[in-house]
Amino acid sequence: MKKVIIPLFVFFITLTACESKEAAMKTPDNKKVSAVEKFDIEKFKELPWQGNPDYMYKEFLSADGKIKITMSSGPDNYYQTECPVAEDDMVCLDKLFYKDTLTLRTKAYGFKKGSGHSRVMGVWEHFDRNGKLIDKKDHDAHYQILWSDIEKILKKHKIPLQAITKIIRVEKIKSLPDTPYWEVELMTGEAADERTIEQYKFNSLTGKMIFKDVQKISWPPLYD
Repeated sequence: MKKVIIPLFVFFITLTACESKEAAMKTPDNKKVSAVEKFDIEKFKELPWQGNPDYMYKEFLSADGKIKITMSSGPDNYYQTECPVAEDDMVCLDKLFYKDTLTLRTKAYGFKKGSGHSRVMGVWEHFDRNGKLIDKKDHDAHYQILWSDIEKILKKHKIPLQAITKIIRVEKIKSLPDTPYWEVELMTGEAADERTIEQYKFNSLTGKMIFKDVQKISWPPLYD
């Protein structure tokens, strides 16, 4: 979990730095949530700290055991990430809360196995301290092939989603004719000497597989 949350924490710091500018430019008058979501500060206080001096967090499972919820704290905000326990479910819900009012500041979706901007997906919403929606952006709007489509393509090619170790979405680059594309990397094989790393790329406009590479890992050995 540590490897997933640290990039998210850094990304949220960048997000908060830009958020005030976006709020000043874009404030719809009729956008307000029906019920203002708040950070569960009592739950946060009762949970034990985990992690190391570089990153400390608190963690627990949802009532049904299907979602792993991770909480942490920054100078001005509380952070919460809700990730599905199921290994083949790749989408997490990230939330940022104002520290003074405990109200929801940002709700965003990201890939469990992504990092930085490559983990960004779906609709992101930003709220003021009263729960008023001040900005909304659909990060999938310019893509014809969404992650739900890629999941179907992977299943069609019998590529196991639970083995995925990395998901990257590459934007359009004029000098690279195959862009934009999705890149998926996974690791298969139970024993250390039977492990393989598989890499696939799918065009983001057509869904066509444009690259495939499979390499056997002989060193260093990996242990579960």
